Amino acid sequence: MALSSDITLFTFFAGVVMGIAVSAAGMPIISATLTRLLPAEMRGRAVGLSTAGSSFGQFLVVPLAQLGINLAGWQGAMLLLAGLALLMVPLAIPMDDSAARRAPGTAGDESATVALKRALSTPSFWCLFFGFFVCGMHVSFMGVHMPGFVASCHLPAYVGAGAISLIGLFNVMGSLAAGELSQRWQRRNLLVIIYASRGVVMTAFMLADKTTANVLIFSAFMGLLWLSTVPPTVALCARNFGTQWLATIFGLVFLGHQIGGFTGAFLGGFIFDRTGSYDLMWSISIAAAAFAALIHLPVRDPPTVPAKA
Repeated sequence: MALSSDITLFTFFAGVVMGIAVSAAGMPIISATLTRLLPAEMRGRAVGLSTAGSSFGQFLVVPLAQLGINLAGWQGAMLLLAGLALLMVPLAIPMDDSAARRAPGTAGDESATVALKRALSTPSFWCLFFGFFVCGMHVSFMGVHMPGFVASCHLPAYVGAGAISLIGLFNVMGSLAAGELSQRWQRRNLLVIIYASRGVVMTAFMLADKTTANVLIFSAFMGLLWLSTVPPTVALCARNFGTQWLATIFGLVFLGHQIGGFTGAFLGGFIFDRTGSYDLMWSISIAAAAFAALIHLPVRDPPTVPAKA
């Protein structure tokens, strides 16, 4: 991207190459690998830590990128970020899980096709899929449109930036807490509580005066609930479908999250353009939170990983 000579090359690297790279090193791969490598009693904590690490990196990259731009321009900042990205190569070496996949007791004779058919024919998979769709819709709507919403409330621009930063900061704590709780509580019930809490927090925010303090308080609470859905969702995928093809199965559940992300970003902008307000989108988000809480109630939450894991 930094060395691209025209917009076509820049778009190719920014869209196609970066999209493939993010998929190859993203949350489904990391979460599935940690789940496969670690015993059941450590998995929730590990996934919570990895999610918190991702959130902290997202929080830290903004000042780092700005520092690079100030020192060497945007191209120099891109090269700095490229150098940081290369650190993932040596850090990935200990994540080799090939031995775990061949370990005794694994379903070595189950193909990806069989595993996918088994998952897609299970109601629990679709409950997790559509629940994660709601998560993606919430995250993308607020992540993309929060600054615009703040501006529509006639608040200073720094409030919108501060809201996004607070969400990222409190997301670290929320992810860590969810990782710990997913080892102690039923993961299904934890997801019900998280989504229901989102609905309650958004409802309270919509009824409150839109002051700087209230926006920041709302952002802190939403940060606690932001990606705290990831550890229990990964755990439920592992417990229902095993770990051999967990990256594939959770990747499909995560696809629901990404489709929801597109929906939240697009629908928020579409509604604002048509109505001049985000009120309808907030109402949709609250209703979606209630839907996500309810749809997780029938999810199967076995106490141990299935024998085929």
